[in-house]
Amino acid sequence: MKAVREHLPGIAVDELMELPDLARALRFAVREALPRAAGPKEIEKGGRASGCSRT
Repeated sequence: MKAVREHLPGIAVDELMELPDLARALRFAVREALPRAAGPKEIEKGGRASGCSRT
């Protein structure tokens, strides 16, 4: 946090105003765009529910 506090005064105001949009985009990517991790029940089934197949 110290490094962030030291660098904030040097960042242009218009760039700082974009931070909330960036945070929302990152949250969307984590929730919607990235594949979710398999749960315990899916792991017990051998990964079939998560799209994994065994050959």
